[in-house]
Amino acid sequence: MHITELFLSAFSGINNNRKRAFLTMFGIIVGIASVITILCVGQGLKGAINDQFDELGVDQITLTNKTNDDGIIESEDILTLKDVSYLKGYKPLLAISPKQSISFVEAVDTLDKNKVKDINLIGVNEDYYKLFKDNKILYGRTISKRDVDNMSMVTVIPNGLSKEVFGTENSVGKKLTLKTSLGSIDFKVIGVKKDNNSELTKMFNVPIDIIVPISYTQMLKNNDDNLSSITFKVNSTNNMNVFGNSIIRLLQIKNGTNDAYKYTSIESEIDQINSILSIFTIFLTSVASISLLVGGVGVMNIMLVSVTERTKEIGIRKSLGATNANIKFQFLIESAILSGIGGVIGILLGLFTGFTLISVASIIFNMEIIPSISILSVIVVITISCGIGILFGVYPAGKAAKLDPIESLRFD
Repeated sequence: MHITELFLSAFSGINNNRKRAFLTMFGIIVGIASVITILCVGQGLKGAINDQFDELGVDQITLTNKTNDDGIIESEDILTLKDVSYLKGYKPLLAISPKQSISFVEAVDTLDKNKVKDINLIGVNEDYYKLFKDNKILYGRTISKRDVDNMSMVTVIPNGLSKEVFGTENSVGKKLTLKTSLGSIDFKVIGVKKDNNSELTKMFNVPIDIIVPISYTQMLKNNDDNLSSITFKVNSTNNMNVFGNSIIRLLQIKNGTNDAYKYTSIESEIDQINSILSIFTIFLTSVASISLLVGGVGVMNIMLVSVTERTKEIGIRKSLGATNANIKFQFLIESAILSGIGGVIGILLGLFTGFTLISVASIIFNMEIIPSISILSVIVVITISCGIGILFGVYPAGKAAKLDPIESLRFD
């Protein structure tokens, strides 16, 4: 038989039993749809997280203290403003900002009388906004050197907090009052930045970061210049490990310490998160692939039924000159077509489900998540789908090819 006739015969067999063919394909459809959904959502989340980190800046290194075996930082090892001044002489650094934080519980009243916001007062210098791409100022200005020098009671707040407290995004010039154990503190809002908090953090009332001059947080801490971290912007994203280790060595020499500091970079965090997401995606994909095996068994079962139903037809074909190879190839093509069509439907269903889930997640978590899946992944999934049809169609096809033509013609 010509190969075209084999394909036409296979399509005809499927068309004559459309309901049964669909039920046969159902396991394949579910399996492929599950795999595509997981890949689509996984790659979309990976892209969104990478974009979020990229906005933070891949050219950053953050230095913090190590703790000892008891989880305590030795007092002589704590990072200070003197360390910041010393490191400013390191040429590869384009910007350097210390960070000193103070937390206040239920510090800010909102327009909703049932909501009171916890606040993290983040003390920084004038370089802070040179470091982070995500610190997009929507209104007003950033902390300046004059603010730091004059210990000005000014602040930059996220637009989400501005809406909740003042009912408007642009609250520049308004007074933000913090209720603290030290009494009420009034800050003048000089800037409003883009709020990077997701709906999930708002749901759990995670403390809101507001930015103030570091000189003011020092004053609140009785002129304590101990820092929680120091962040650097380097002149190249190549060899971030070299920069990080160089900074640590400089401080160890200056302070006569050993193994007192550690650094993190956005790049290393991205690699870790991508690795975790990839492992998680592979695991879920493997679990979803089990349904493909179930679908494959379904294909084999139906093809065996088809062989029995078409025994007489096989006898007629053999009597007209069809070889065992022709018969085997015909049934293999039919099982591959069944799985292939199921794979295509599964891909379309998986893409629809993946896009829907990501759209819902984007709204819930207030993140811009773009669903994506590579063409290579789609090609691989289609190939696997057809491969399953061929693999599970081998036994029925072999059984059909081995039928005796005379006995087949007698079959009723």
